[in-house]
Amino acid sequence: MENIYDALKLVLSTQLLAPSLSELAKTLGYGSRSTLYTIIDGSATVNAVNKLYERLDEHLHIDEKLIYRMALVIENCRIFTRLIRKEANTDHPEWQFQMMLAFITDYYEYFSPHFRKEILNELLRFKSNEPDEFFNMLAYFYITASDIKFYKSRLTYFEQCRLIIEPLGQKLHDIFPENDAGKIMSQIYSIDTPLKYEAPILWNLVKSIGEMLQIFANPNATREKFDRMLLLPNLGDRSYMEGKNKSEVILMRATRSKQAGSGFYEVLSIRREDMAMRYICRLMFADEQFLTMIPANEINTHLGMYTLDEHGLTFDWEDNSNEPTGLGLKWKLLKLEQSQILRQINRSIDDDKITELIMESRGMKKIEGLGVKDVAISRNSVELRLENGDIYTIDRSEASFLEFITPDDIVTIVRMPSDNNIYAVWAEISHFIPLSNFTKR
Repeated sequence: MENIYDALKLVLSTQLLAPSLSELAKTLGYGSRSTLYTIIDGSATVNAVNKLYERLDEHLHIDEKLIYRMALVIENCRIFTRLIRKEANTDHPEWQFQMMLAFITDYYEYFSPHFRKEILNELLRFKSNEPDEFFNMLAYFYITASDIKFYKSRLTYFEQCRLIIEPLGQKLHDIFPENDAGKIMSQIYSIDTPLKYEAPILWNLVKSIGEMLQIFANPNATREKFDRMLLLPNLGDRSYMEGKNKSEVILMRATRSKQAGSGFYEVLSIRREDMAMRYICRLMFADEQFLTMIPANEINTHLGMYTLDEHGLTFDWEDNSNEPTGLGLKWKLLKLEQSQILRQINRSIDDDKITELIMESRGMKKIEGLGVKDVAISRNSVELRLENGDIYTIDRSEASFLEFITPDDIVTIVRMPSDNNIYAVWAEISHFIPLSNFTKR
């Protein structure tokens, strides 16, 4: 692709933005599709192209950079599809899924020697260097190769997205049961709330599936996503606030990522009278304006806007009359040095209690006597030393996420309600593994 104009023509020639040029023209406020045709055939003026970008930004929140990225996805997908069809048994009803799965699991034994020798390394470099673009390409391949008629269904945009994302997410979770983050992502995109903030176009479905595939393929993707979230200035590892209920104190506990200034917040409500705690939600601040709130059940999600000043936080949600945290739209920042009760609360609550409460809110029960006292990680194994003196070890090759954990990551031994079995859970990155997979020393 030589320039941004070629990229624009390529994107307009597909259905990423609309089912047809007529529908796109209508969405962008044109009286007819003639302007779009002049852009495709190369006869449009510079002014007409600039006006189109203004309308794309206004109506679909798409700028020049995104158009170029979309064009690269289209171009790479066409090349990928041509190469991969030669390797696939296209008579198999799920050949598209199987080809996509190979690049999620990194298992390529069934590919031809020529493909593995001449082509695979280039694809793996692409996957390593540009993971967002690679997995968006993989998602677009899956949709186009499966001949999914995204716009022809009578279903709503949300219903169509759910029909595609939910079974795909479940199928991948059956293959990667330890990756709860991927399952949560598929659940988030199977509900209406986040999709209300997106234009009902094929590109946004591609992007959502691409993100889900990346989280299943790369256990560290969850942590990398947190690296892109902001920790707020003037707030420490623990910040106390007051919402609409004066009998409760709001605690925002920061979880820091490896990137300076990044991470997210766990939010709890603490009753002043007896210090009883409730886990409320996780707050992730994407930039200086927008945030995501994931409540305790992890199945729903809410997007909103916020402002931060020296007095505290103010929120603006989609439906402020049904404020999702239950704590109010304005949180006043409290200072420890000005309140003896607040200092007492801060001393009495340790991080283990907070982690345990978060686990319980997800239906996981911590087992008495099996608290993890120490974590040792070597090149080949992970060792958990428990309070009762037991030591459990596991080879790091047992699950791919074990390659990315650190001794500082909090791990908890819990009983899962779904099967009543015992698991070691790394809650902050949403991964777990049965304790029976460990060797007891």
